[in-house]
Amino acid sequence: MRCTAQQQQENREAILAAARRLFKESGYAAVGIDAIAQSAGLTSGALYSQYPSKQVLFEAVLEAELLDFPRRWLGRAAQSAPDWWQQLVAGYLGKRHLNNAAGGCVLPSLSVDAARGGEATQQIYEDALLEAVDALAQVIPGASDLTPRETVWSMLALLAGAIMLARATRTKAVAAEILEACRTLALQVSATQPPQGAA
Repeated sequence: MRCTAQQQQENREAILAAARRLFKESGYAAVGIDAIAQSAGLTSGALYSQYPSKQVLFEAVLEAELLDFPRRWLGRAAQSAPDWWQQLVAGYLGKRHLNNAAGGCVLPSLSVDAARGGEATQQIYEDALLEAVDALAQVIPGASDLTPRETVWSMLALLAGAIMLARATRTKAVAAEILEACRTLALQVSATQPPQGAA
């Protein structure tokens, strides 16, 4: 029986959602098409009818994730809470995010895989990342000696790097030390200049 257009769209969304979770949790190389299809409740054939290869699906995941995380940050800024940046930093560098790669930010989870994906994958990553940076530069509190874009680059590197390092360590004490040090530095940005309003 032929799928309707609505069913095709639902299948596509289910595949993408499953791939987002699994790739972030285990990395590109460790996740197979069969596992993604099973997680989505579909067959491998149904997956290939939507995404012709694992690489194409991975690129779709990167694009979706890189466009999604700044929307969440902008949503926090739009609430106009005076401590929105402090709350965001505390959550990002918290134990819940540390222990939830599948539901967490794409940057610490898949940036290395994107770097290994070849020029086409890197271009998709770069284009979506630049769009995110431009959006976030409108709202992230600026450091006095940096432009808004420089501040965003610095904060993304600091926050994502902290999670990457902490996840790679064996002991909880070392992970906690990394997160606390980076949290302190990230919060110094908001102390330097009050948060800007949403654009």
